[in-house]
Amino acid sequence: MSGRGNITTVKAGGVSLEVERRGAGRPLLLLAGEEQLELDAPFVDALAKNFEVVIPSPPGFGVSERPDWMTNPDDMAYVMLDLIDTLGLKDVTVIGCSLGGWIAAEMATKNASAISRLVLVGAYGVKIGGPWDRDIFDIWTSHPAKVTAAKWADPENAKRDFSQMNDAQLTVVARNTESFARFCWDPYMHNPKLRH
Repeated sequence: MSGRGNITTVKAGGVSLEVERRGAGRPLLLLAGEEQLELDAPFVDALAKNFEVVIPSPPGFGVSERPDWMTNPDDMAYVMLDLIDTLGLKDVTVIGCSLGGWIAAEMATKNASAISRLVLVGAYGVKIGGPWDRDIFDIWTSHPAKVTAAKWADPENAKRDFSQMNDAQLTVVARNTESFARFCWDPYMHNPKLRH
């Protein structure tokens, strides 16, 4: 398990965000997936050896505020762009995983002036097929084991022992799931305009 960095609250786009920072060097914005499992992944500490890794919890995730006006990852992208500006980050490498990849892609379509590199890892957000093609796996009605196998090359990496979590940690897990459904349900897991 990796070591956590300095965690603060930052106001960006009118939203209070939980922001963790690890390491030193050129800035790297890491937008984690909907379960935020990347926060404990060894690759984050490896990145922190060469970069200052900035890890915001998007609105509605972690303990970040979730305003009523926010309805989709497109809205979150504007908040993340304002976060880059608020923190004074320049020449930022952005890595987005799963839902974080969708947010990162939306950011790049709006203003890429502060982004030097963009890495999308298993990103949601773009539907390639036609309107009746099922090219996005249905994570809500499939068995959890099938969902884990579809999302992880090694499903062992997704295992969590909920019995060892305290109430605050379990609240974050439930809140992340609720926010993920709220922001990604309709249209299902994509922005129809993003592929263009």
